[in-house]
Amino acid sequence: MCFFQHRKMRSVNINCLVLGKPFRNIISIKIKENETIGELKRHIKAEKDYFDTIGASDLRLWRTNTRIGSNNAIPCFDLSDSNEILSYFEIKDIWKEDPPKSNLHVVIKIEG
Repeated sequence: MCFFQHRKMRSVNINCLVLGKPFRNIISIKIKENETIGELKRHIKAEKDYFDTIGASDLRLWRTNTRIGSNNAIPCFDLSDSNEILSYFEIKDIWKEDPPKSNLHVVIKIEG
C-alpha cells in the first residue's frame, strides 16, 4: 500500500505598486506559491480599472523589499534588469518564505 502525503499549498500576499504612484495605491494580491509571475500579472491587471486598456504581458515587474512609507510618499526605485521578475518563474522561486507584510514586494512598470 502506498500513501502520498499532500502538502497544503501555501498562499503568499504580495504588495505591488505602479511606478510613480504613492504608497496609498498599493495593490495587495493573494496568490498560491505554485502560480507563475505571469499569473501574478493577470491578478494585478484584474485588480484595477486603469489596467483595462493594456494586456497583462504589458506589465513588467521588479522585485523589491522596500518598507512602506507614508500614504502620500512616492518612492523612487532603481529598476535594474537584475531585479526584474520574468513571467515563467513560480512564486515559490522568488519568495521562498512569506515576505514581510509591511513591505512593498513588487514594482510595476507599464510598457507602451
